Amino acid sequence: MLSPYYRSTAIWPGDENLALLFFILSILFYYKFLNTDNINHKITFIILNVISLAVSAYFRPNYSFFSIFYFYEFVIRNFQFKYFFAYFLTSFFLAFPAFYYVFIMKNHFFFPSVSDFNPLKSFSLTYTIFLFYLYDL
Repeated sequence: MLSPYYRSTAIWPGDENLALLFFILSILFYYKFLNTDNINHKITFIILNVISLAVSAYFRPNYSFFSIFYFYEFVIRNFQFKYFFAYFLTSFFLAFPAFYYVFIMKNHFFFPSVSDFNPLKSFSLTYTIFLFYLYDL
């Protein structure tokens, strides 16, 4: 939140700030999950975490990678069948529209972008950006 980019875009409602807000909420529910001992409250915090992370990933898909971390923390590290069921059911319910869109309606939007990948152009652009910031030091 201290980044000048987020502060300068804070006057306009944008997807970056909303995604960051919901991601911070998912972190809050994760910490509440860790600090409570009541199983019913833990399941509630798992569901709220998944929902807030799904909303943040809706605005910025980069945040969807944190679901791997949360799955590890909620299900694998603290394994109980109730946790797994709550996490899986909520995630499946929120991902069902995407499954429907890709598998039933047969809209494959990912594969054309992968086939158009040009490694020479991509790596040369990354190299020049790296040199620009290295020169700036």
